[in-house]
Amino acid sequence: MAKPTPPSANPIDALLEERARFQTWLTRLDSAGSDAPPVVRAKIRGDYQQRLDQVIEQLRGHAASVAEQLATLRVRQDDLAGQEEKAQETLAEAELRHAVGEYEESEWERVRGGSERLLIDVREELARVSDEITRLGEVQALIAAAPDAPPEPEPELSPTAAGDEDVGDDWEPLI
Repeated sequence: MAKPTPPSANPIDALLEERARFQTWLTRLDSAGSDAPPVVRAKIRGDYQQRLDQVIEQLRGHAASVAEQLATLRVRQDDLAGQEEKAQETLAEAELRHAVGEYEESEWERVRGGSERLLIDVREELARVSDEITRLGEVQALIAAAPDAPPEPEPELSPTAAGDEDVGDDWEPLI
């Protein structure tokens, strides 16, 4: 048996890791060549699919938490965008004041350095928040989607379906 994934501090992340593992196993099972009888492959597929379905159902239990996290992150994203805009304006104002001679070189360098550091920090945080919004949006789409219907087993061909029709006693060959 494969090693379990180490538990993540975030239950949603842990469930996503499990989901990815089961999906990988299903993909590998489909592409793996094996001498195993079809019934064994079907048994393993069913096991993996059942475990995947359980993980997705557990993720659905976190739907409210995901929605709440997304709302919080979107507010944070808006706040950071405002901070970025303010820092850009401060930098532009200082540059203009320096250009007209109000700010000496030392004052311009001080304001520019602080504004640029702030811009870098805000943009990095904005990128992290945006990435998390994207990730949680994907999680939300996954848990909001209808559960996948299990694949229907392929029907076994009966002798009639295979073309070996029972034509009865009154059959005569055409010659």
